[in-house]
Amino acid sequence: RSVRSHSSICPVQGLPSCTQVVCLAHFHDDLGRCFSLVLAMPVTGRTHQIRSHLSHLGHPLVADTQYGAAVADWCPRVFLHASAVDFADPTDVPGDSTLRAVAPLPRDLCVALGRITAMNE
Repeated sequence: RSVRSHSSICPVQGLPSCTQVVCLAHFHDDLGRCFSLVLAMPVTGRTHQIRSHLSHLGHPLVADTQYGAAVADWCPRVFLHASAVDFADPTDVPGDSTLRAVAPLPRDLCVALGRITAMNE
């Protein structure tokens, strides 16, 4: 799978941001609308960065009406989940090591994925 990067600068604050995106799978709902399951990896950490970048690319998050998506009756909320977060180990004095917190996809989003159909690649 290829990694696609998106960079932008907010016109108000002028702060650069970058998100790497990998498409994992494609789906469609009963209305024929297509959706992609992606792994988004923010290189920088701006507020709403993933939501903003994907919307700017024309692919807002499912049910994210604030960023241009339509309501999806098969998904109860914005389809966004932090599956892993890396951060500096606060107990490491030299500051060389990192810690990783990992969380599985929540049940409500697993159920939502079960309500749409995977497309053959």
